[in-house]
Amino acid sequence: MAHYAELDENNIVLQVIVVRNQDCLDENGQETEDVARAFLKANGHLGRYIKTSYNTRENIHYGDDGSPDGKPPFRGNYAGGGFIYDPTNDVFYEPQPYPSWILDQTKWNWVAPVVKPDIERNQICEWDENTKAWIIKTWDKTTKTFI
Repeated sequence: MAHYAELDENNIVLQVIVVRNQDCLDENGQETEDVARAFLKANGHLGRYIKTSYNTRENIHYGDDGSPDGKPPFRGNYAGGGFIYDPTNDVFYEPQPYPSWILDQTKWNWVAPVVKPDIERNQICEWDENTKAWIIKTWDKTTKTFI
């Protein structure tokens, strides 16, 4: 199956649509985005569509077993609703989670300005944008909350 991200006028992903492989093949049996777009248009999907790879995350291609398989990554990340398409770099990436985070243009993901600390099994780690620091919270059995 092929996956196509519908983009709005600002290159924000609205949704991802699945297209059967046979509906993307040209007269030579080669998959092309133009054929897939024509198929989508003929079936009432009148938006702007860009192919995205279900197997690409953080600019690494993964095989069916979930391990990197050495194949070339495709467009940085598998697109999801709200992702950004960067036509200059031909990649998808998530929206910036916090103003202080920096876009890593190698992995096409956002990186905090401070390395995330290791945590124990009964802990969670949350970013605090006000202090620009990670806050570690530990599960409290009495209150049944993280404190």
